[in-house]
Amino acid sequence: MNQKGFVSAPIVIGLVLLAGTIGYFGFTWKKCDQVSPPKIGEFDLTIIEKDGHPYQCRSLADRIFPPKITFPAPPSTSTTTQEQPAETADWKTYRDTTYGFEIKYPLNWNLKNNVLSFSTKNGYVATFGVEGISPTTRDFTIDEMRKEYDRTSGNNPRAPKAAEVLKNIFIGSEAGLEWAVITCEQGNPCYARYEFYGNSTWRKGFKFYLVVPNLKSGDVNSSYDPRSLFLDDITTVRKVLSTFKFVN
Repeated sequence: MNQKGFVSAPIVIGLVLLAGTIGYFGFTWKKCDQVSPPKIGEFDLTIIEKDGHPYQCRSLADRIFPPKITFPAPPSTSTTTQEQPAETADWKTYRDTTYGFEIKYPLNWNLKNNVLSFSTKNGYVATFGVEGISPTTRDFTIDEMRKEYDRTSGNNPRAPKAAEVLKNIFIGSEAGLEWAVITCEQGNPCYARYEFYGNSTWRKGFKFYLVVPNLKSGDVNSSYDPRSLFLDDITTVRKVLSTFKFVN
């Protein structure tokens, strides 16, 4: 039985625990203030990024005992190297005055009568050039161009669907499409043909093509898709197309 004027032990323990809890959270609770970005090479453990802005979040403990700030040593200037130039930096430039564009092409390609030619890795001679098409008066997205392909080829039951034959590429900075197929006509050797176009080239009324004639029968696959046969070469052609730009 408790005597008058004395507080029971459980109440004392509870008060101590409550005071300790309040003191702990008061000591460790962090208040965040927006600050200026830290200097380059500076790392502050109390600074975090929130909503794209730097905030310094510090508790009472951080203010009394600041966390360690480290300053990593700057990189040695003696070991820095100059950036290597882009792969296409030393390529030649072809300018087309009919459609008003230019592209870069490798040094081992040949240019004659506005048509480029080169030897493929497996010994064929390929030609790369431009041909006119009926220009469109509206803008098309990539998905809309795929649907347009399926619509215009719908009358040919043997024509592959867009999902099977069209690949996404870039012509300059614009997304475009690549079409490729092996064609075999009776009495003539099979040949591979690629076509490349985008919204801008379509609006201007032209597309790029790549033709590889006289394929050996052993190089014609059952899918009639030439991409695996000229994998390295078509990678180079796509790099050529990535240099495309309109000029005045």
